[in-house]
Amino acid sequence: MEKVIECKNITHYYGEKLIYENLNFEVEKGKVLGLLGKNGTGKTTIINLLMRFYDVNSGSISVEGTDIRDMT
Repeated sequence: MEKVIECKNITHYYGEKLIYENLNFEVEKGKVLGLLGKNGTGKTTIINLLMRFYDVNSGSISVEGTDIRDMT
């Protein structure tokens, strides 16, 4: 099935605090993904990364096959 969102090996820090290390997930077309977790586990951070409010320290995020760093 076609991937709409694909996150590969995302590592993200706030200063020296590690938020994610090698996070991987994908969302297929027509599927729904929920983000669940305790406060402070990075749910809002992943949304901010997808929206390009923050840059990932390493790894890649693509939407419909295009790396988000190449999007305006």
